[in-house]
Amino acid sequence: MRFITTAIPFILFILCCGNVRADSLAELPSAWQQRLVAVSQIDISPLEQDERKAITETRTKIDALLLSGNADVNQLAAEYGRLGNLYLIHELHTSADACYTNAMQLAPEHFPWAYYSAYLAQQEGDMEAALQRFQHAIKLDPTYLPAKYRLAQVYVDLQRLDQATALFNSLLDSPTYAAGAHNGLGQIMATKQDHNKAVEHFTQALKLEPTATQINYPLALSLRAVGKSDLAKHHLKLYSRHDLVIEDRLVEALQALRNPAKRHLVSAMSAVRKKDYDKAVTEFESGLEHEPNNTAARTSYARVLYLSGDTNKARIELENIVADQPDHSLALFLLALLIDESGDIKAAADLYQKVIELSPAHEGANFFLGNYFLKNQDYRQAIRHYDAVILGNEKNIPAKVFKLVAMMANGATDKELLAVTKNITHRAPNILPTKRIQILLLALSEEAEVRNSQRAQQLAERMYKAHQYPVNLELIALTNASAGDRNLATQQMREALEAEAKQKRSQNAARMQHNLQLLQAGKLPKLDWREDIKHMLPPPTNALSTFRDYPEPNPL
Repeated sequence: MRFITTAIPFILFILCCGNVRADSLAELPSAWQQRLVAVSQIDISPLEQDERKAITETRTKIDALLLSGNADVNQLAAEYGRLGNLYLIHELHTSADACYTNAMQLAPEHFPWAYYSAYLAQQEGDMEAALQRFQHAIKLDPTYLPAKYRLAQVYVDLQRLDQATALFNSLLDSPTYAAGAHNGLGQIMATKQDHNKAVEHFTQALKLEPTATQINYPLALSLRAVGKSDLAKHHLKLYSRHDLVIEDRLVEALQALRNPAKRHLVSAMSAVRKKDYDKAVTEFESGLEHEPNNTAARTSYARVLYLSGDTNKARIELENIVADQPDHSLALFLLALLIDESGDIKAAADLYQKVIELSPAHEGANFFLGNYFLKNQDYRQAIRHYDAVILGNEKNIPAKVFKLVAMMANGATDKELLAVTKNITHRAPNILPTKRIQILLLALSEEAEVRNSQRAQQLAERMYKAHQYPVNLELIALTNASAGDRNLATQQMREALEAEAKQKRSQNAARMQHNLQLLQAGKLPKLDWREDIKHMLPPPTNALSTFRDYPEPNPL
């Protein structure tokens, strides 16, 4: 009996094993055998339950895609890449390498898989493979500086010092990577026995990154080599094993996968980038189960709640964050946006003001508070807040346009207005209302240093050629009148009015009629911005684009 009871579990195990099939990653379907390499099922029992679950679920997704017969190649590549990342963080390098090979085969232009494959080879010490892979990755994305930094490290390991020097030198002007570049150059100079230069580079690296105390050791050796023994002893005392770590968002994303919460948060952010907001909500909720006090993640969660259509829940989440952390400027700003969008603009303005008290240069709060003051005819305050936006972000064209409107309403000189229009049209030449104002200033200004009829004619003709609207023909008429050709101007104004009159509910016909009468009387219209101001006021706040595009907090 003892034999029977002992044998039953073993027999059940054998029977169960008989029904288990290797998944299609390990035994590729015939359709994929010439294109992909097998990824064997390996023992992951030493891993934590959540870690095993992540690997198993990803393999299951790939298995289904391989068997489907109509797999989306990009999706399959992405899942192989994710599985490679999961294997890599647990140092299951052979499986990770196979996954990256497949991901690159399926999506050869996708930089991250090429980069991770190179990073894996470097971590394994296979420098020849790392060399080829980093070179390939850099061809895919020459702007990703960590790849150049790591390729320079590989060159050093391969004793290809001239190539390493050239790469490190190319990074010296980058504030983010200068410390690492100086450290690398110090190593090269020390290898070449040029210890004076090595000391210079190591010293500069430590100055830029004082927490990288490991640099003190090679610095001390070079100091000793140049006869500065006392200083060498000093730096040896400062030595500890805190190595220099460069900023590398792809490697940081890898490291985040070691944490169950961060694994979900990384997946959530990936879903956000793909605009899969429902999945992002689910992943943020899973991550917050592990890290309920992660305020950055809670804020991002509120954003995706809104983007998925659950505005009320998003507002409640933001209100809870602000209650817990009243000085959280991003949560305050997003809450202000929701309140603004709901129509309670005074309450929203008060919250924008609180954000600015916490963060005076806050671009979003200054912009929307500027809009509030502009619509409430407090033009000086509006200009002040738009100036704060522009000071921090010269490329914020809407802030410049609304500042122009506020200046027009506040009685700015034509010279001041012209300067703003030129700045806007230089950066954004297709904003027609701004070009219109510029042309009117050049054609009708009574300030001698502003009036330029010939330039006004050129701009108006160019604008009408691109956009043959009656209002643009009106501009040509006014510029010709400014240049002295009143007969042609009158004829063109009449044609513009006739064309505009065919438009239903025209907002321009009355003005054109008035301008025609002035031209017939031999007079030029005077600049009057009231219509333009009315038509160029900020629209009601729509939080969608800001919730979607405003810089994310880092939930990791």
